[in-house]
Amino acid sequence: VEDLLAAIRRCEKCATDAAALPSAPMDLQFRSIAPDDDPAVASLIRTVMPEFGAVGPGFAIEDPEVDHMSRAYDVPRAAYFVVVDPATSRIVGGGGL
Repeated sequence: VEDLLAAIRRCEKCATDAAALPSAPMDLQFRSIAPDDDPAVASLIRTVMPEFGAVGPGFAIEDPEVDHMSRAYDVPRAAYFVVVDPATSRIVGGGGL
C-alpha cells in the first residue's frame, strides 16, 4: 500500500509540474490502434510508465500484452486509441478501455 501511495504522490507531482509548463497548440489525431502501431505503443508505454514510478510486478509494463496491444484490445467491449502527431505521423499517446 505504501508503494502505491508513493507512486500516486509522484504522479501528482508530475501533473503539477506539467501544469506549470507553457502549452503550445498542437493538432492531434485520434484513431483506433492497428497492428502496425504495436511497436510504437509498447515503446511509449515502456518509456512513460517508469517516469511515474509504475514499474515492477502488478503494473501493466510487466504484462506480455504490452507488445501486442492491438490484439489485446481486439475483443468485445474493448477499444484502444492512439494519439498521432499529424506533422510527424508519430504516436505520442494512447489509451484503452
